[in-house]
Amino acid sequence: MKKVILILMAVLGLLAVSPTAQATALNPGDSLAPTLEASLPAGAYATGGGPLSAPFTGNNALGQHRFTGILPFAVYREAATGFLDFLFQVQNKTTSVSGIEHVANTDFTGSVVNATYLGTASSGFASGGNAPNLAIRSIDGGGVSFDFSVAGNVINPGNTSRELVIHTNATTFTPGSTSLIDGGVASLQTFSPNSSSFGPTNPEPSTWLLFAGCFLGLAGCWAWERRKLVPVVG
Repeated sequence: MKKVILILMAVLGLLAVSPTAQATALNPGDSLAPTLEASLPAGAYATGGGPLSAPFTGNNALGQHRFTGILPFAVYREAATGFLDFLFQVQNKTTSVSGIEHVANTDFTGSVVNATYLGTASSGFASGGNAPNLAIRSIDGGGVSFDFSVAGNVINPGNTSRELVIHTNATTFTPGSTSLIDGGVASLQTFSPNSSSFGPTNPEPSTWLLFAGCFLGLAGCWAWERRKLVPVVG
């Protein structure tokens, strides 16, 4: 029975640290389905007590109005690592002519990036319904975009997106840019990682604990087998 328990501990440890249990890193040139994240890890806003809010209007090259709305955005610092998460949400007003299909952000060059969206909105953000179908990173790594181009995902007039999250390994931030695109373009000043503040890419403490549990289980199995081979003297 003890042997079975030890083997189960080892297997569970291996499963816990497998890539399927972690958010997939968005590397330069990648195009992936973003991960649904229940909520943000423990931490606090690095941009004051909550998100900032910027109005936007998107026009085409002819100066024709396409969409208008509000972009809440913020920078959030995770307590366990000190790393920064960049948060965005698109609120498309009912007076808009078209939906919004792309949310493009700069500049994330050199940063480790995980792109997710939240199931439960953070304080100050609305409970949105439109989830992105793709997260896209430019070949040079600078641009990180959320795509809403699949039918049913488009942020149509009167709709609000889910809270979008770009996890990074930056510890400070600097002015950046966010563009909203669909038949027109609206560009806003937001935030991006400070390239001089990137932290290590080592596993977080919780991941180290999982590794430790896995190896302890394997060591226990080895010790149990070795004990059976030692002759009893009596």
